[in-house]
Amino acid sequence: MRLHGQVSIITGGAQGIGLAIAARLAAEGSAVVIADLNAEGAERAARTLSESGPAALAVGIDITSEEGRARLVSAALERHGRIDVLVNNAGILPRVPLMEVTPEVWHRTMQVNLDAAFFCSQAVLPTMRAQGRGRIINISSMSARTGGQASPPHYATSKTGLVGMTRALARVVGAWGVTVNAVAPGMIDTDMLAALTPEQRQWWLDQIPLARLGTPEDVAGAVAFLASDDASYITGATLDVNGGYFMI
Repeated sequence: MRLHGQVSIITGGAQGIGLAIAARLAAEGSAVVIADLNAEGAERAARTLSESGPAALAVGIDITSEEGRARLVSAALERHGRIDVLVNNAGILPRVPLMEVTPEVWHRTMQVNLDAAFFCSQAVLPTMRAQGRGRIINISSMSARTGGQASPPHYATSKTGLVGMTRALARVVGAWGVTVNAVAPGMIDTDMLAALTPEQRQWWLDQIPLARLGTPEDVAGAVAFLASDDASYITGATLDVNGGYFMI
């Protein structure tokens, strides 16, 4: 119960890694606010989490919208009166070959994966600064480390940007008692890997020292650590969760 009494916002929390993060933070004692474009999915996730812990709050919003972000922060504060943790997890992966990437695909990828993370952080920082404490955790990707072996350049670029943003924000807000860190998952067994053929899946298993794909819960454990006081002297860091595939 390392997060007892705290309030955590998870964007893209209706399914996959985001839902696993929400479940883990709730299990650690945090009240959770699940933000997702899929309002029905967010409500469903909140009901599921509420069965085994404190009532979770679902907010169906578009995080690329200023109005949506304002509504998210207002909903969290109205329900709980504070915001301790923001997990910028929402992201998209348009599988478009390099020479077929249009300006629309490029800008939408940056808008969801990078811009929204910055502006969601900006939206919660006044509250965290007033509290004198906060945790911002950005979900990047192993593609930020490798250049995107399993993902296209526009996606890898957006996730690399998150790593740089993590360091830049950490320098500015540290004096406010706020830490900013990133988690870079490797090959995690979610719907995003559904396009892999059995042969491709086996190839990845052969490359990973731990000889298995990761689970959403593996990522959630790393996020819970960074959200806790156990990580109070860690900021500007990126924690790799990839089974040892990429070591630096």
